[in-house]
Amino acid sequence: MTALSRTDPVSYAEISDTHYEAAWRASQWEMNQPSASDSAVMDVAAASLSEWGSPASENPTPLTPSSSLHACIYHSVRQLGGLARRDPPNEAAFRGLLRTARQSVIQRISVISAESVQNLFPLIVQLQLLSDIESAWSIVQNRASAGSGGKSKTSMIDSDGDDPYASAAVPDFESFQRRLSDRFGLLVRNNFDMCEPVFALRGVVLHAVGEPQLLGRHIRSLASAAREANRPHVGMTALRQAMANPLFTGTTGSSAGAQHQLWTKSAFQLEDAQLLWSSGDADAAVRSARQVLRVAAPISSPVPIDTKSSAAAAAASAESDELNVLRVDAYCLIGEWLSKSYLEVSSGIRGYLAEAEKYV
Repeated sequence: MTALSRTDPVSYAEISDTHYEAAWRASQWEMNQPSASDSAVMDVAAASLSEWGSPASENPTPLTPSSSLHACIYHSVRQLGGLARRDPPNEAAFRGLLRTARQSVIQRISVISAESVQNLFPLIVQLQLLSDIESAWSIVQNRASAGSGGKSKTSMIDSDGDDPYASAAVPDFESFQRRLSDRFGLLVRNNFDMCEPVFALRGVVLHAVGEPQLLGRHIRSLASAAREANRPHVGMTALRQAMANPLFTGTTGSSAGAQHQLWTKSAFQLEDAQLLWSSGDADAAVRSARQVLRVAAPISSPVPIDTKSSAAAAAASAESDELNVLRVDAYCLIGEWLSKSYLEVSSGIRGYLAEAEKYV
């Protein structure tokens, strides 16, 4: 790679960008030569900060192979994960990374002709990726400030470093996810491939900041969207990575936590069964759904530790409802699939539907 960077810098830039994209998508934060790449990226970030707001900012620092869009995403999400773990934050470098990438994208937008408006969509998606990282930083920073009794910031950007392209503040990760469905709900059904990077980055961000419940819901939403868009391989890859994720496979300190973890993995498997069915593998889909029932059947409704807490009671009730929905979905899907594939006689199919009625 070192020789290639001298002999063919264009190819080197493309390969380097692909490496960084693969790394952040897999949440792998240890590159082969982190010190060299970190130095290059931080140098560009510092240059971006010094140029911002000056006449030189009309010619923003170009993205080098080690500071491409995906390199900036990689390093900024790694900084975000460090902030979530209460590591000493390097906010100046984080700002510089996003500004450098944003300026480069906006510069490319500015030279697109009216006849090439279709080329705007991928660039707008890239701006959305940067906005999501910025919003996540603001949420984690505000949460840390509130926990230490400090004053929460309304934005990641301080008053003395105004960024005209900075994202609007988002109060919490629930709102962070809700904004995704509000903005991309209709678009994702018609342009899944264009929106997929946004979904992928959301999952990586939720993993980096330690939000397993929201991450589980997000992955199921991604799998459902992939199924509707006839991209089952995308959903299967996301689900199988999630089922190997320590957030969902590690040990928990309570029976309620272990129970929720088991429910989450069963929900992943049911989504996987639906993807198998949509890809034409009826036998595997039915086997997978039956496995869900075998696992979900012994799960009991969680009992809140503090029975006087309305919040704990509400959470327990919600999990019980989700469990019943999971069982009903599994029984109904098996009955429907057996009927369509003629894999079982009608009496057996009616038995699955009768079991579903018990949980309605």
